[in-house]
Amino acid sequence: MSEQISTQTDEWDSIHTDQEKQKTETEIEMKEITSTDSQPLLVKRQEIRPTPRNRVRVAKEIANAQTKDNFLGPTQLGYMGLSFGSFVVAVLNLGLWSENIQSLYWFVLIPAILVLLAAILSYLLHNNLEASIFFVLSVFLFAVSSTWVVDLWDNLNPLPPGKMRLLASFFVTLFIFLVFFTFFTLQMAQMIFWLFFSLSLAMFFLIFRIIYSANNILVGVPLIMTTCLSVYLSVSLTLNNLVGKQVLPLGNPLYNWSNFNLHLTN
Repeated sequence: MSEQISTQTDEWDSIHTDQEKQKTETEIEMKEITSTDSQPLLVKRQEIRPTPRNRVRVAKEIANAQTKDNFLGPTQLGYMGLSFGSFVVAVLNLGLWSENIQSLYWFVLIPAILVLLAAILSYLLHNNLEASIFFVLSVFLFAVSSTWVVDLWDNLNPLPPGKMRLLASFFVTLFIFLVFFTFFTLQMAQMIFWLFFSLSLAMFFLIFRIIYSANNILVGVPLIMTTCLSVYLSVSLTLNNLVGKQVLPLGNPLYNWSNFNLHLTN
């Protein structure tokens, strides 16, 4: 009987010691895992550090998430107004429409108001970059429409040279802003860059027309390009946001400013 009791106690002791061994082994394994995995975790955190390419991807994802529900927003409104206004001015400069119709002024003024409204809505939505872009575009349309009115008045009563120089200086200032925004849109979609490039080209030839009485066709051709690009931008943004994926491509940025910053720091 005593032998049976001793054997049972030995079995209980062995089981207890085995449990303690397993517990200590699991604790040691946990310590090894935490000690060995701490370094790979650091490596993984370093691997997912934000890079210039990741920043662009994250910015696109945020923009798509913000505009997924609203497929018709201020962006599409601004490009639609720009397309209509630039088309009217292009047709007038190409001589396809009579400039003696004074009501055509409203066909340029109303799109300018629409683009300005898009700028205000973008500002209210805390999209300052888009608001500033549409504000410059609205000023461009207002300036072009006012120039057309000046041309109508000039046929009746020619402006003195002082006022013509003042008008030319205003357009030169606006042209500088357009060139600045064109240079800035290199890091945006290619379609937006070519839109501002065609606008800058139209403004350049418009200044030449005011100062040196150049041919109106030089102004009309870049404005036709502006019309086509703005229509494409409006349709592509609306369709892509409506479907939820990129159906009509806008093009990758031509240049990334972060590469320029890395080149300066290295």
